[in-house]
Amino acid sequence: MPNRSHDVDVAYRVGAAVLSMAAGAALGLLVGTVLLFAGVGRSLSSAIASGAIAGGAAGALFPIGAMDFVEGTVHFFIGFFSTGSRMSLDTILDAEDLPSFNSQQPAWLRWAFMFGIVFAVAVWVLGAW
Repeated sequence: MPNRSHDVDVAYRVGAAVLSMAAGAALGLLVGTVLLFAGVGRSLSSAIASGAIAGGAAGALFPIGAMDFVEGTVHFFIGFFSTGSRMSLDTILDAEDLPSFNSQQPAWLRWAFMFGIVFAVAVWVLGAW
Protein backbone atom coordinates (compact mmCIF):
# COMPACT_ATOMS: atom_id res chain seq x y z
CA MET A 1 0.00 0.00 0.00
CA PRO A 2 2.76 2.59 0.65
CA ASN A 3 4.00 2.14 -2.93
CA ARG A 4 0.58 3.04 -4.29
CA SER A 5 0.53 6.24 -2.19
CA HIS A 6 3.91 7.18 -3.66
CA ASP A 7 2.56 6.74 -7.20
CA VAL A 8 -0.32 9.10 -6.49
CA ASP A 9 2.08 11.62 -5.01
CA VAL A 10 4.34 11.46 -8.07
CA ALA A 11 1.38 11.74 -10.44
CA TYR A 12 0.05 14.75 -8.53
CA ARG A 13 3.48 16.42 -8.57
CA VAL A 14 3.88 15.83 -12.31
CA GLY A 15 0.38 17.19 -12.98
CA ALA A 16 1.02 20.24 -10.81
CA ALA A 17 4.35 20.81 -12.56
CA VAL A 18 2.76 20.66 -16.02
CA LEU A 19 -0.11 22.97 -15.10
CA SER A 20 2.09 25.47 -13.30
CA MET A 21 4.56 25.36 -16.21
CA ALA A 22 1.74 26.43 -18.54
CA ALA A 23 0.60 29.14 -16.11
CA GLY A 24 4.19 30.35 -15.70
CA ALA A 25 4.65 30.51 -19.47
CA ALA A 26 1.43 32.53 -19.81
CA LEU A 27 2.53 34.98 -17.13
CA GLY A 28 6.00 35.07 -18.68
CA LEU A 29 4.39 36.08 -21.97
CA LEU A 30 2.48 38.84 -20.23
CA VAL A 31 5.51 40.11 -18.31
CA GLY A 32 7.73 39.84 -21.39
CA THR A 33 5.24 41.84 -23.43
CA VAL A 34 5.09 44.56 -20.79
CA LEU A 35 8.90 44.67 -20.57
CA LEU A 36 9.21 44.76 -24.36
CA PHE A 37 6.64 47.55 -24.57
CA ALA A 38 8.49 49.50 -21.86
CA GLY A 39 11.77 49.10 -23.75
CA VAL A 40 13.45 47.12 -20.97
CA GLY A 41 13.23 43.63 -22.43
CA ARG A 42 14.86 42.41 -25.62
CA SER A 43 12.96 39.21 -26.37
CA LEU A 44 9.80 37.43 -25.38
CA SER A 45 11.35 33.98 -25.49
CA SER A 46 13.52 34.45 -22.41
CA ALA A 47 10.59 35.72 -20.33
CA ILE A 48 8.35 32.86 -21.47
CA ALA A 49 11.05 30.24 -20.84
CA SER A 50 11.87 31.70 -17.42
CA GLY A 51 8.20 31.64 -16.42
CA ALA A 52 7.78 28.07 -17.64
CA ILE A 53 10.90 26.84 -15.86
CA ALA A 54 9.97 28.60 -12.62
CA GLY A 55 6.42 27.24 -12.82
CA GLY A 56 7.58 23.70 -13.52
CA ALA A 57 10.07 23.75 -10.67
CA ALA A 58 7.51 25.20 -8.27
CA GLY A 59 4.98 22.56 -9.32
CA ALA A 60 7.42 19.74 -8.71
CA LEU A 61 8.64 21.06 -5.35
CA PHE A 62 5.44 22.61 -3.96
CA PRO A 63 2.50 20.97 -5.74
CA ILE A 64 -0.28 22.28 -3.49
CA GLY A 65 0.92 25.87 -3.73
CA ALA A 66 1.45 25.47 -7.46
CA MET A 67 -2.15 24.35 -7.92
CA ASP A 68 -3.27 27.50 -6.07
CA PHE A 69 -0.97 29.50 -8.35
CA VAL A 70 -2.60 27.95 -11.42
CA GLU A 71 -6.08 28.70 -10.10
CA GLY A 72 -5.11 32.30 -9.31
CA THR A 73 -3.58 32.69 -12.78
CA VAL A 74 -6.77 31.44 -14.40
CA HIS A 75 -8.83 33.92 -12.37
CA PHE A 76 -6.41 36.72 -13.30
CA PHE A 77 -6.66 35.98 -17.02
CA ILE A 78 -10.45 35.62 -16.91
CA GLY A 79 -10.63 39.07 -15.33
CA PHE A 80 -8.10 40.42 -17.82
CA PHE A 81 -9.77 39.07 -20.93
CA SER A 82 -13.33 39.76 -19.82
CA THR A 83 -12.36 43.37 -19.29
CA GLY A 84 -10.18 43.49 -22.37
CA SER A 85 -13.03 42.36 -24.56
CA ARG A 86 -15.17 45.33 -23.53
CA MET A 87 -12.51 48.06 -23.51
CA SER A 88 -14.93 50.67 -22.31
CA LEU A 89 -14.61 52.35 -18.94
CA ASP A 90 -18.36 52.92 -18.83
CA THR A 91 -19.16 49.21 -18.99
CA ILE A 92 -16.27 48.24 -16.72
CA LEU A 93 -17.26 50.66 -13.97
CA ASP A 94 -21.00 49.99 -14.26
CA ALA A 95 -22.07 48.26 -11.06
CA GLU A 96 -24.44 45.94 -12.90
CA ASP A 97 -21.64 44.53 -15.06
CA LEU A 98 -19.30 43.73 -12.20
CA PRO A 99 -19.27 40.02 -11.40
CA SER A 100 -21.04 38.71 -8.35
CA PHE A 101 -18.76 36.40 -6.42
CA ASN A 102 -19.73 33.26 -4.64
CA SER A 103 -19.09 33.68 -0.92
CA GLN A 104 -17.51 30.19 -0.91
CA GLN A 105 -14.54 31.39 -2.98
CA PRO A 106 -11.38 32.38 -1.13
CA ALA A 107 -10.71 36.10 -0.95
CA TRP A 108 -7.38 35.81 -2.78
CA LEU A 109 -9.14 34.41 -5.87
CA ARG A 110 -11.46 37.41 -5.92
CA TRP A 111 -8.42 39.68 -5.63
CA ALA A 112 -6.67 37.86 -8.49
CA PHE A 113 -9.75 38.33 -10.66
CA MET A 114 -10.03 42.02 -9.76
CA PHE A 115 -6.30 42.51 -10.36
CA GLY A 116 -6.81 41.11 -13.84
CA ILE A 117 -9.53 43.68 -14.43
CA VAL A 118 -7.41 46.53 -13.11
CA PHE A 119 -4.42 45.39 -15.17
CA ALA A 120 -6.53 45.27 -18.35
CA VAL A 121 -7.81 48.80 -17.71
CA ALA A 122 -4.24 50.02 -17.10
CA VAL A 123 -3.04 48.42 -20.34
CA TRP A 124 -5.96 49.99 -22.20
CA VAL A 125 -5.26 53.45 -20.73
CA LEU A 126 -1.52 53.22 -21.45
CA GLY A 127 -2.23 51.97 -24.97
CA ALA A 128 -4.53 54.91 -25.65
CA TRP A 129 -1.99 57.37 -24.26
